[in-house]
Amino acid sequence: MTKGIIIKKSKINKKGVFAIRNFKKGEVVLKWNFKIVEESEIDKLDNSQKQYIYKAEKTNICLCNHQKNL
Repeated sequence: MTKGIIIKKSKINKKGVFAIRNFKKGEVVLKWNFKIVEESEIDKLDNSQKQYIYKAEKTNICLCNHQKNL
């Protein structure tokens, strides 16, 4: 886990990432592995991963740890 952030319940969406310290300008806060997935691949994801699907204009992006289950 990255130091300086926590994941907790969010009023906007079920969970959110929150800073628990001040970060310097230009400092990397979090690196996130994501994968662009096709519609047919979404059905293969488990429910815990499906909640992290972001639908861009013509692309589906899975904001989950895709290395485990895709």
